[in-house]
Amino acid sequence: MTDRIRAHLESRFAGAPKTRYVEETKQELLANCLDKYNDLISSGLSPEEAYAEVVDGIGDVSELLWQIERRGTLAPLPHAKNRLLGLASSTLWCVVSVVYVLTSFIFFNWAISWVIFLFGGAAQCILAAHFRPRYASGLYIGAFWCLVPAIYHLVSFATFAWRTTWIIFPLAVALQQALRFYLAWREEV
Repeated sequence: MTDRIRAHLESRFAGAPKTRYVEETKQELLANCLDKYNDLISSGLSPEEAYAEVVDGIGDVSELLWQIERRGTLAPLPHAKNRLLGLASSTLWCVVSVVYVLTSFIFFNWAISWVIFLFGGAAQCILAAHFRPRYASGLYIGAFWCLVPAIYHLVSFATFAWRTTWIIFPLAVALQQALRFYLAWREEV
């Protein structure tokens, strides 16, 4: 039955590119299928019933193949890049914390200086997008939404026009859609 399950998986991955990642994915899926098959046999199903349930459980792999074709390998970042991202992130937050304390003490405006952390969050998203370009679109949107409340509070505190500055949020939604369109267009080009 192992050969039948293996042959079924091979047929599902027939159009997939011949890469190391695809092979590893197939092997992992095969191991999971065989484990499930053995569990079903142990629970009292016949070999044919267990095979049918395992094959039904595989489902459609076209979404997985589409992701592989569109974005290339889905493997995680190499260890060195992860360490570099961690180092850059921790350095960023140390700097943000120091800037927060200094600006709060220098300008004696603790009520508004917390906005620096929103800018730090935006910088963190942009930094992560540099190291993980596959997730860049979502990270840029995250950076955008870190900046929107920061801008809202800065404008509101500067103008004291709280009853009209809320318009920044509906404008931000429109800008977000334009940003998403641009990022999707850039991905396609």
